[in-house]
Amino acid sequence: MKKVIAITLAVLMFCVNAAVVAVADTADIVKQSVEGTAVIDGTKDEAYADALTLEIKQKGMFNGDGSLLDEPEGVVYIINDAEFVYMYVDVLDDNLDNANTNNYAKDSVEVFWMVDNEKAQIRYHYDGTVDEDSGVNVESATVLTDTGYAVETKIPITDVYDNKLEICVQINCCENGSRLYTCFIDGNAEGDDAWQRSNRESVYDCWWTLELAGEFEDTYTKEFSIKPTDNLYPVADDDYYGLMSIPLAVSASSQSRVDWTSVSFGDSYVMYLGDTIEVSWTDTKLLANWTDTSTNNFSVTPKLMLNFADNGILAEGIAEGSEVGTAGYVGYYSFSYGDVTFTSEGYEDVVIPGDSIENFKLTSRQEDGWVSGGTYDHDFASDIRDTLGLNIEQLCDYIYNLTSISTTVTFDGYNNIPAETVAAMQADAEAKDAELVTMVAEKKAAIEAAAAIIADEAAELADKEAALADAVAAADEAVTAAGNYPLAAEAAAELPAMVEELTATVTELQEAAAAEPEVTEPVEEEEPEADATEPVAEEETEADVTEPVAEEETDESSSGSSTTVIIIVVVVVVIAIIAVVAVLGKKKKA
Repeated sequence: MKKVIAITLAVLMFCVNAAVVAVADTADIVKQSVEGTAVIDGTKDEAYADALTLEIKQKGMFNGDGSLLDEPEGVVYIINDAEFVYMYVDVLDDNLDNANTNNYAKDSVEVFWMVDNEKAQIRYHYDGTVDEDSGVNVESATVLTDTGYAVETKIPITDVYDNKLEICVQINCCENGSRLYTCFIDGNAEGDDAWQRSNRESVYDCWWTLELAGEFEDTYTKEFSIKPTDNLYPVADDDYYGLMSIPLAVSASSQSRVDWTSVSFGDSYVMYLGDTIEVSWTDTKLLANWTDTSTNNFSVTPKLMLNFADNGILAEGIAEGSEVGTAGYVGYYSFSYGDVTFTSEGYEDVVIPGDSIENFKLTSRQEDGWVSGGTYDHDFASDIRDTLGLNIEQLCDYIYNLTSISTTVTFDGYNNIPAETVAAMQADAEAKDAELVTMVAEKKAAIEAAAAIIADEAAELADKEAALADAVAAADEAVTAAGNYPLAAEAAAELPAMVEELTATVTELQEAAAAEPEVTEPVEEEEPEADATEPVAEEETEADVTEPVAEEETDESSSGSSTTVIIIVVVVVVIAIIAVVAVLGKKKKA
């Protein structure tokens, strides 16, 4: 009789817990911490004597069936002082396994909390290795025990609101190279999505609340704000055309939670700010076949999702060759979807109510050989399972026979700027675009004027170089000012090519001018060649032997000598004549 009563009470307790899981927000689970400071050495010392004690015996909703274990998988003891929260996690596991290559599929403890409104996530393995997924391991210690292993760690007290922190503690239970299930404190089965919570505004509100011992000032505000550290995609808040070029891609897919194989149900729909579109995927039957192998013998629920993505633009912030862990651009997306209708052959249609997602932070990160992030995934698998009362094997069959998914999607805002606000910028943006088209035309005229100078054969090279500089400046100013304004950008698109052509022309002229002295100055060209081949050099060589110059000088000397001789002869003759005349005169007198 006692056994029957015990079983009945257990069933009632299960129903109560299931109801709590179904209707309560996980953040409503509040646990009171106890004041204390611990030495981090892997030993549960006296500091934890009066600690907050929580059994971890709730299976995850997806990596598990959401039920309570017969015995706890572990116990976490929590205390805090003015700076840190201390946790001692005693894991009860007699079959430790780390054969899987994926870190999350090895026996380990994961802790989640917020730092500057960003998810901090650390994974502590039973062998002492630590994965700093998105948090800093301040101090921790891991030891093997007779019943498994123990992890002791401390996390900084950050993002306090109303003397509370939001955190999550998870145990990964693995065997034979596969993660069998994840495990959480009572009522926290949704913790399976703890890793997807990017900030406290995230729709994945699946952590629980730790009320701190002592008094703390708020370091977190519930008001939405873009942090100075966010590497936002480069578009200004008042850039209408830039904002209107931000895409939101919508797709549908299914995924195994065991090996993370993903199956797409068709092409993505791409939309832009303010758009409302109808999306529908058909021909989806027989695409996703989740077997016992891909579901851990139908113990792990596969995903059935709508995916909302940045369409790859955020990954542009990751330079080629970046190290693993390098983050890309950041964008905050607001969007909504209407009722989603799922149709599967052999089953009743399921209609899931629509929802709105505000300022969901998307970013991307360089992983080992691939880029993660940039997507918000909304999983409908558990909704369908609960609506139709299916077990996991039946749900897999439902997904396998799925014939269509349809809904409407609206891109409501970007970086906390509503689509209506952006739409109000349109008139001013179009007027500015027209103004810039006029400016671009003026810059084009300036480039054409520079082209005329460069084409003028009578113009000096220096004037052509100055004209080219003016043309380059005009093109740069036009292209920069045109920016995302479509008409102006289209008009400015031809200017760089015009400048490139002018640059080539001036470059040719400069090269010709540089080569001109070598072609036109004979002295510089003939002198080096004179030693070998020029006739002048040959005459100079002969001059060394025959001295033609000397011959010319001798001829001139001889000519002068002959003239002198002739003069002397003439003088002698004249004197002789005079003498003869004188003699004859004397004879006559005689």
